[in-house]
Amino acid sequence: MITVIVKMTVRPEKRKEFLQTILAMTDPSRKQKGCTSRELLQDTGNEDSFVLLEEWETRANLDRHVRSDWFHVLRGTRDLLCEEPHLKFSLLSHAVPMSSVRPGLGSVNLW
Repeated sequence: MITVIVKMTVRPEKRKEFLQTILAMTDPSRKQKGCTSRELLQDTGNEDSFVLLEEWETRANLDRHVRSDWFHVLRGTRDLLCEEPHLKFSLLSHAVPMSSVRPGLGSVNLW
């Protein structure tokens, strides 16, 4: 599983255009092969700050997505941002069932 996190800060006067563009493409892009999740979150402390979270089954699925029309539209929204977006990719190589996690162990870095 590959997780993609994109942090974006939009110019205030472009927020409405940004949201219309991203939200119009969210549902169709969720149907892309290998996309298990895609969510757009807005910062409660800064209405111009957003995080796009995506999960992909494989690297091949993610690569296909990067070449898609949806990704081209996402790249086009860069003109609406105050600064370059921050991207983070994480690979989940091993998963354990929640039943195997015992309380009282403290925090565990799974990434």
